[in-house]
Amino acid sequence: NLSPIYVNGLSMDVATERIVSRMRQLYQGLNRPGSGSSAVVTLGNVRSIKVTMVGEVKNPGSYTISSLATIFNALYLAAGPNRNGSMRNIKVIRNNKVYRTLDLYDFLLRADQKDNIQLHDQDVIRISEYETRVSVAGEVKRPMMFEVQKGESLKDVLRFAGGFTEKAYTYTIPVTRNTSREKKLLNVTQDEVATFLPNNGDVYKVG
Repeated sequence: NLSPIYVNGLSMDVATERIVSRMRQLYQGLNRPGSGSSAVVTLGNVRSIKVTMVGEVKNPGSYTISSLATIFNALYLAAGPNRNGSMRNIKVIRNNKVYRTLDLYDFLLRADQKDNIQLHDQDVIRISEYETRVSVAGEVKRPMMFEVQKGESLKDVLRFAGGFTEKAYTYTIPVTRNTSREKKLLNVTQDEVATFLPNNGDVYKVG
């Protein structure tokens, strides 16, 4: 006696609320204290979808995954970006259009999963090539290589590195920079950190 209840694309919680709300048209006290009637919604079967991983990915190809899978699940199956792959420019292409761009640093640094979207059948995930990478060594909490996007400064890079250790000399930071002809040695002062723009291949050594 009820019309179809459409739940495509909804989470289980939202779908359950929609189903119970509609059924209250017939059973007014449904799932309410003292009514004596209740409804439980369970998921019987999960269909499979196919997604394709292309670009700078360790294991490119087509993958059959659960329809509940997210972009993180697909990246895990494909072993993530390869050596030349970007961690900050991962595109979900849906119906031949870029649907969402994922920056993994949002998740790794802030546990922000806003772009960890649920995938649809025939989605294509493309991992772009990195553009700018720099190395940070010495007295920082996470000394390693970092990918830098346009407009980010040395201050952002130091944030990626977890900031200085208690032993760090922070007044100046030496930089080794590659130019088209030679290597260049620079010193970035404390006042310049927020405005100094990294170049691809820069090496920062915190004393």
